[in-house]
Amino acid sequence: MSSILKTDALIKSIKRRGFIPRSQETFTDEDFLEMATEEVNLGLMPFIMKAHEEALVYSVDITLESGRKKYPIPSRAQGNKLRDVFLADDNGQMYEMFRYNLDEQSDFSSWVNSGDSRGFYLMNNEVVLTSAPQFVSHSLRMFFYLRPNSLVLPERSGTITQLTTVSQLDNLAPQSASISAISLTGVVTSTAHGYSNSDKVQITGTNSTPSADGTYTISVIDANSFSIDETFTVAATTGASVRVLDCYVLALSQVPKHFSQGLLYDLVQNISPNKITNYDLPCNGVDFVLKQVSIPVASFKESPVVGQYLTSAEETIVPNIPTELHPILAQRVAIACLEAMGDEQNKQSAERKLAQMEMNGMTLIDNRTEGSQQKIKNRHSSLKQSSFYRAQKRFGR
Repeated sequence: MSSILKTDALIKSIKRRGFIPRSQETFTDEDFLEMATEEVNLGLMPFIMKAHEEALVYSVDITLESGRKKYPIPSRAQGNKLRDVFLADDNGQMYEMFRYNLDEQSDFSSWVNSGDSRGFYLMNNEVVLTSAPQFVSHSLRMFFYLRPNSLVLPERSGTITQLTTVSQLDNLAPQSASISAISLTGVVTSTAHGYSNSDKVQITGTNSTPSADGTYTISVIDANSFSIDETFTVAATTGASVRVLDCYVLALSQVPKHFSQGLLYDLVQNISPNKITNYDLPCNGVDFVLKQVSIPVASFKESPVVGQYLTSAEETIVPNIPTELHPILAQRVAIACLEAMGDEQNKQSAERKLAQMEMNGMTLIDNRTEGSQQKIKNRHSSLKQSSFYRAQKRFGR
């Protein structure tokens, strides 16, 4: 198996393949990586997608809102396109949706019972439902190819060396409130507290018996009161509270100079296929002395793992493609460099080599389960149509 090429190793491979001297001044390291990013997006991603083996596919669930018909395609979807879209009910069961053309909108203007309609069309960067949903417990499940991140030098990333889970003050949406009273049953009076149900709140400075100081998951009663799971023999009359978050504290090998609380972050696998496991993560704090970054636990789709790379959003120090394709990427960039330098003879030789590499590469990524025959199923056969009508009946249509 080819070894993973982090960006510093990728640059060395490009220079070696393109006969580019180390002392040359034509290309900077950033130039090599910008060309490599272009080749990943316009050369290798179509190559991967052509295999139709569902590599590098992601999904998001977007909760339906009553009366709302338009839902954006994820901004980081490759080509601003979807692999597929389904309706998911509150039990996670998926149901096929049906795409119509934009000029068929008038066909749906007389639909009265619009709850959970399974028709949609595309307009600009949005999925538009043919009729507005009424049941907000359902969601749109969008499958898409996540656009690979831009390649950057290793110093713009940190490797996770250790991770812990702690409760921290909420720096993303700081909210504090003064407590005027706490009843014997744990009802807290706090004018215009601004909290939401199930928020975690830290209470300090109270004079109750026993002490009410501590961290609680609250139940909001109204705008001026909430309850905590505690009872008292002597009620409190004063105190303060502040919202807190459960966070992963990621200890890193290094904290790049550009990291800050205001950035969004991505986590990238350090093993093949080097996929982005979590993206657009908000940051609750950066500690340059302890080399730590805090990110709310609720933001993660997959739990972080020691060894993964933390980068600012849309950056990576390793190509987000299967490892076996990394040498092909280096070869493609080397050809671009040879073309820029006018070295036609070596360029032609490199192109012949690339053609052989791509043929072998397709063999590696195509038909990923050779021992299992793929079942071919006509999604719109008469049998499937009967299933559709049963589902319609289930939804009360």
